Amino acid sequence: MKYNRLLLVSIVCLAVLPALAQNVPPQTLTQLKTYYPDTTLVDGGKANCTIVYPQEEGYAELARDIVAAIKAATGATVPTKTADEYTKADRDTNLICLGRMNNNKLAFDLYVWHYVACDDWFPGPGDDEQPPGFVVRSCCDPWGTGKNVIMLGGTELDGVRLAVEYFKGMIAKGQTLTIPRTVKVQFKGTENLEEFAKTIEPNYHKSFIDLKALPYGAEYKMVRAAEEYFLTGRDEYLKCYALMMRRWMDEYYKWTPGRQITTPKYIIPVMILSYDQIEESPLLPEDLKLEMTNLLYDYVSRMSVHGRIRQLKPGVLADTGLHNVSMTVIYGGDYFKKYYPDADFERIDKGIASVNVGQQTMANSNGFIDNNGGYTASYPRTAAHLAMAMDNYQYFDSGAARRYMEYCFIITGGRAGAFFGRQITPGIIAWYYKDPTYAWYHNWRQGKKTYYPQMTATSISTTLWSYFPNMEERVPQEMIGLHYMPLHETNYEQLKRGKKFVNVPRERSFHQLCMSAMTSTCDLTGSMTVSPTVATAIR
Repeated sequence: MKYNRLLLVSIVCLAVLPALAQNVPPQTLTQLKTYYPDTTLVDGGKANCTIVYPQEEGYAELARDIVAAIKAATGATVPTKTADEYTKADRDTNLICLGRMNNNKLAFDLYVWHYVACDDWFPGPGDDEQPPGFVVRSCCDPWGTGKNVIMLGGTELDGVRLAVEYFKGMIAKGQTLTIPRTVKVQFKGTENLEEFAKTIEPNYHKSFIDLKALPYGAEYKMVRAAEEYFLTGRDEYLKCYALMMRRWMDEYYKWTPGRQITTPKYIIPVMILSYDQIEESPLLPEDLKLEMTNLLYDYVSRMSVHGRIRQLKPGVLADTGLHNVSMTVIYGGDYFKKYYPDADFERIDKGIASVNVGQQTMANSNGFIDNNGGYTASYPRTAAHLAMAMDNYQYFDSGAARRYMEYCFIITGGRAGAFFGRQITPGIIAWYYKDPTYAWYHNWRQGKKTYYPQMTATSISTTLWSYFPNMEERVPQEMIGLHYMPLHETNYEQLKRGKKFVNVPRERSFHQLCMSAMTSTCDLTGSMTVSPTVATAIR
């Protein structure tokens, strides 16, 4: 009898060993945030929203058109204000946003956090063969106030006009007007959507769900599924996302705690943003969402006090902390503080403070860190994105971003090198400064000048959240010839802390990759043919 009991206990222990061996984050959060999929614009005959429109010709008329349509259906008069009049205080009510990030501050605020994507390229203009693109989208509780935004967007006024017409078709008569969660997007080729939708589930099963082992970077498939749902509203993406979420979490739990931090470190920031886009969907099971939320909370909390973040100290250009891991702390901190304010933020607050220090250091430098491993472009990209997410533009206003672009011009001789190929940072900097030479550089590196979206029966081609403005470019003729970049004091001090520092005064020190003699000719397309001669660097 004792033997049988011992055998039974042994069998039970063996059965639970795999579960005990897994590194499952603590389920600290016991309840999901409140979801607000529906947007009540008129409640009991009283306006429950404000329309925010750009101060450009034609938009005031569209705003009045919406006001008239809602009044005719409900009797309520909805107030309006221009984008210049909009403030954060307006987030205490539901909003209707017209335009795009380039002409409406409200749209820009939503764009930073990937709630909307309307800019100079998306959803694109019309032509002789197709109407302009437009977007009608519910942005659900983007500020954590329980209030929503209805985005009526387009790249051009005619596209926004189509969005307004579509929205007016959703207005029902009665004293209460509630708009259900809506994703309506039209751009070039969306007439192929039904045919394209047939490829969604087979593709994600083949490339992720049914794989025996997930490859490095597989998480990007999850991000892409969420973003393409954002573009199409097709439920097939959400079905796949739920299966991928389950599969990925099971894989994540098998990793050691150290590997859990390091393996997905470059992907977690966009995972947070894309998850926030779709989690209101009822097609994602509640228990699965709660599990994923706890995983992300644990990850952000641990990363916030990880050595990569703790090394962000005044004046220290910490190359392993001034990239995506800093974005994880800020994006994750914003998400959990908005939606789970009762959570423990001791570690996250420490991380946010460290990232603030890192941003200040980047602003007081040459705007980048030389990195022979190919990460040079990661640091200004992160600094630029964090400037917008943290609403602190010191990286731009101090001139650090301009110094980075000067560096880019000086070493224009190769598209890849230390830049990881076609980086997007020059597009962001071109948007901030409205500098046509930065626009030229961005286009030159991308190898094209237009970035409009397109759908075929088998694929979607888009460039989302690039910030890049559709503006005239100018070849930087002034950069032809011999140029060099002196080391900024911060960069110089960073080298002094290294093992290979040569004791040379800062006044005679230059970036190793930056001292080039450049000759160039410009062809009719405005591209530059460069013949660099790299001089001896003095450090």
